Amino acid sequence: IKANEKGKIKVRHIEDNSQAITSYTTAGEHAIDGGWGYWRLLTEYCDDESFDQDILIKRIPNRFSVATGPHTEPDGSDMREAVIWEDLDIEVFKDTYPNAKVVDFDQTDDWNTEDTVRVAEYMYIDDSQTKTLHMLADGTVVGDAEYQQIVQIAQAIGGEPMQSAKSRTVKVKKVKWCKMTSEEVLEKQDMLGTYIPVIKVIGE
Repeated sequence: IKANEKGKIKVRHIEDNSQAITSYTTAGEHAIDGGWGYWRLLTEYCDDESFDQDILIKRIPNRFSVATGPHTEPDGSDMREAVIWEDLDIEVFKDTYPNAKVVDFDQTDDWNTEDTVRVAEYMYIDDSQTKTLHMLADGTVVGDAEYQQIVQIAQAIGGEPMQSAKSRTVKVKKVKWCKMTSEEVLEKQDMLGTYIPVIKVIGE
């Protein structure tokens, strides 16, 4: 119960710090007048002289700037990919990404115009890697590396051979993120968590 209460306090802090009511209201209004809306979760550095980061709830003002992969859950929590894009003023783009290519808008359909460059965030689930879990006789669950250490310690002190009661292989889910234009990837990194951090809000 105490852990649950601490979790609720943390969520309220994130909501207050993010002024999340604006994000919820925008998504709700879009759901009412058009059938669906979105808000998102992300992390940002606290300031320019720190490595500490805050979890933030952010508003998505234009629902047509989001494209999600196939999903069945109403909130989109089972989606495996999503794209969020924005059209930057070409001078802002050059200033932000001085080494990036600025492609002639005639060559890229609706990605660029004479005055703007479209920049897209692409998020996707990568579960190509696996790991082995072991459940010990006392019910403790450990990863393969920790299990091998326990085996080695048992062997070093002359104890009984350590055997796990159960073992199974599971996929390791990672959320990958990159920012790109129609021509190149500008930035990329791994995101925290195991879900695409874009929340869908639907209405009739």
